[in-house]
Amino acid sequence: MGKQATSRNLSGFVGPVLMGIYLRYGNQEFLGIDIIQSGFLILVVFSVIGIFVSLILPQTSQENLQKNRMASISDFDQDQKKMQVAFGIEEAIIGFTSGLIVPFIDYYILYEFNPRRDLWGLVFGISNSSIALGTYLVGKYAEKYGKGNTVMALNAVAPILALGIAFSPTFAVVSVFYIARTTFANAVQPAWESWFFAHTPDTVRGRTMSVIQLNRRLTRAGGTALGTLLYAAMGTILFPLGCLFYPIAMSIPRGVEKTIVNNPHVNLEQFNSETN
Repeated sequence: MGKQATSRNLSGFVGPVLMGIYLRYGNQEFLGIDIIQSGFLILVVFSVIGIFVSLILPQTSQENLQKNRMASISDFDQDQKKMQVAFGIEEAIIGFTSGLIVPFIDYYILYEFNPRRDLWGLVFGISNSSIALGTYLVGKYAEKYGKGNTVMALNAVAPILALGIAFSPTFAVVSVFYIARTTFANAVQPAWESWFFAHTPDTVRGRTMSVIQLNRRLTRAGGTALGTLLYAAMGTILFPLGCLFYPIAMSIPRGVEKTIVNNPHVNLEQFNSETN
């Protein structure tokens, strides 16, 4: 998962940088249409290519498909149900908090510092490259330190970096904190997914993940709706205060996991040995 995220984010360096250069130095047209519209046209082309590539990927065997159909979320044991509820609550909090602050961080930087388009594209490109390096390192070392411990540690840094964004005096300084925050926030994803799957039977992982993502996206929408009011009222102090909920949210499944692992009646072979 770490290597897949690395390849995805590493390629994300090219788009923002090129588009930033086009917007600043180009003739504002590409293929005879507005440069912004052409950017979406390029996205469509690559999306179609991605669809065709997905068609040549190996298919799941019919035996596994049948096994997955017969499995049910209701078949979870009590410990697995506890973990699913804990992850669900955690993702609801993370989704709400992300919606509360992430869109307004970009808005704040663009409105307050008014960066050149090519510089803003470069910041995004460097950010994606930094995320790529972060996901590789997290994927490489998370098993050594424990996936739950890794997720907790990376999320604990979020309020500090958000504080730096809120009080940076120049665009150069805020860019450093912006890149660092996005890196820590996104590099944790492979470890989180592996942590979640370690407590989820493989026959129902798709269904449980879909419920988790639905939960996160709905709460994120609510966070963004409320964020318009809170940002107007509180200003940039909203960023570090909101990020305090990141480690708080992650402590919920981490705490439940510890109670399960410390239960002598639990068969520890069904979990990864990452917790200690």
